[in-house]
Amino acid sequence: MEEKFRIRQNVRMIEAARNQTKFEPPQIYAITEVKPPYVYLKVKGTKSRHLKRHMKNVYKVSWPPIEIIESYKIKTEITNNIL
Repeated sequence: MEEKFRIRQNVRMIEAARNQTKFEPPQIYAITEVKPPYVYLKVKGTKSRHLKRHMKNVYKVSWPPIEIIESYKIKTEITNNIL
């Protein structure tokens, strides 16, 4: 399952085990550059260094989450059936 990553897309890193030294907090990062198999990330709103991470270690963040969209669709269908 190969995901397409784009510049300025919001992603999060897959959380590492607590005992690993490379643990990073679950922040939202913006992609600044894509050079397969790596992406370069930056925390939004900071002037920090860019992070280089493998594509398999990040995942896309979408808003609103799919669960919210699905529950809204179900509520809308129920309301339409009642009316």
